[in-house]
Amino acid sequence: AVVFAKLLVDNGAKIALKDKHGRNAVMKAVLSEKEKLLTLFLTRVSSFNINDRDKKGNTALFYAASIGNFHILRKLVVVYRKFRLSVDVTNKDGMTPLIQA
Repeated sequence: AVVFAKLLVDNGAKIALKDKHGRNAVMKAVLSEKEKLLTLFLTRVSSFNINDRDKKGNTALFYAASIGNFHILRKLVVVYRKFRLSVDVTNKDGMTPLIQA
């Protein structure tokens, strides 16, 4: 699946496109715990907003904290730190990734 996804991304597929819930490909990779796919997307971080939110105000980092996958959470935190982004952003319910974890 990752090889096919790489082919799509290399040929212009948009990681930032959202589904009816406002979730992008990064959020979907996190929610389905597809670590290799997430890694592929994170190598293209300049082509989308890593801190993007879905309709509930959740970020990919929030979802990583909620599913409890340490490896995925760590990958995202590294990117957040690289770009000096806050990991304490609240969703529409006032929850942060740390509270959710």
